[in-house]
Amino acid sequence: MSSPTEVEIPRILVVDDDKNLLDGLRRVLGQRGYDVYTAENAKQGLRLINRHAFDLIVLDIQMPGRTGVGLMREICDLQGKPKYPVLVL
Repeated sequence: MSSPTEVEIPRILVVDDDKNLLDGLRRVLGQRGYDVYTAENAKQGLRLINRHAFDLIVLDIQMPGRTGVGLMREICDLQGKPKYPVLVL
């Protein structure tokens, strides 16, 4: 539990198969004070989602293998609403 004066750093997950985009977003968002995690595919992204709580997921829809749409379905509740805010690229 955090103390009243402790500020939690927002945690963002970026899932994209473009390594240059991942590196760029990690650098830019990190410089702005976010705790940034990256995954190169939906399987890695789901593994991170199962281990950590995120304030935002930035998701590429078109990836090889399991697409971003498939990952989005996996992180939805029974009513079809994502459990986390999602920004789709």
